[in-house]
Amino acid sequence: MAQLNAYYVHRGRRVDILTVVGTTFDISDHLNLMECGNFANTSDSVLTLTLPDALPGRYHEVHLSSADAVTLTPQSGEQIAASSGALQAPDATVACATPAGASIRLLCINRGQWSCVGAVGTWA
Repeated sequence: MAQLNAYYVHRGRRVDILTVVGTTFDISDHLNLMECGNFANTSDSVLTLTLPDALPGRYHEVHLSSADAVTLTPQSGEQIAASSGALQAPDATVACATPAGASIRLLCINRGQWSCVGAVGTWA
């Protein structure tokens, strides 16, 4: 479950900041094609976020606000870059097990690939 706790406007578009409660959350089920989002975990367990289709211009940012790990899962056949910038194999996940305060910002530049454009902590 995700609860809207704030939003801001970026380049004329509304960007929601959602707090995710639970162990799994599929972003695709909650955002339309034009929306991007910021997510914060407050779970008492590992959270798995499934990213929507990687379409150029779409971005997502994830913040760890609890000490529990977060795993990011791409759509089938898509790729995510780790915080090192290295593009992972298709369908591979990226996870962070560092304490609260870690974050990652993903931007889609090429269809099917999420690029890491900023990170705090190790996401691999």
